[in-house]
Amino acid sequence: MGQMILVVDDDATIRHSLRVLLESYGYTVREAGGAVEAGGGIRDERPDLIVTDIYMPDGDGFELIREIRNSRHPIPIVVMSGGSNGGFDQLEMAAKLGAVGVIDKPFRPSRMIEVVDRALDGRGAPARR
Repeated sequence: MGQMILVVDDDATIRHSLRVLLESYGYTVREAGGAVEAGGGIRDERPDLIVTDIYMPDGDGFELIREIRNSRHPIPIVVMSGGSNGGFDQLEMAAKLGAVGVIDKPFRPSRMIEVVDRALDGRGAPARR
């Protein structure tokens, strides 16, 4: 069984697409539809990596980054987002808060795999495109 990745996004289509992609590369994938559900998934099964969207109805990826970074056992986080919000660069802020990788949506599957592999290898410099 491969490393376990928790995918957090309120869009079921994105979660499913990421599951299919990541599982095709040998990863085990769990899904959460929002920040609250992600918290339960982190407690129940400690993932090796979290891939999360920023904005979700029940919380955001920034809160999730802070929570994980301040935990006893930090988990690397890759943040994905659909762009800037009124001139505010969400992915730049996520990197400053401690995300080990960032990626713009929509993304190429090969780019997502590259960012995930780098994050799991501990070489996770923030990456975009």
